[in-house]
Amino acid sequence: MELWSKLRNLDAYPKVNEDFYSRTLSGGLITILSSLAILLLLFSEIRTYHHPLVSLPFDVFASDPF
Repeated sequence: MELWSKLRNLDAYPKVNEDFYSRTLSGGLITILSSLAILLLLFSEIRTYHHPLVSLPFDVFASDPF
């Protein structure tokens, strides 16, 4: 069980003490706008993946009239 308790105490992203950061309105707006941009790009990529634009450009050169 000692290994299990060590794994439970392992924290890859420890919390920062509240004294070292401050929440601002501009930071919140940047977070919201960047999240919306990421979601827009994600849905755009999913839509393009499910509905690809297939274009088969080929020309028939009719040099012989027969």
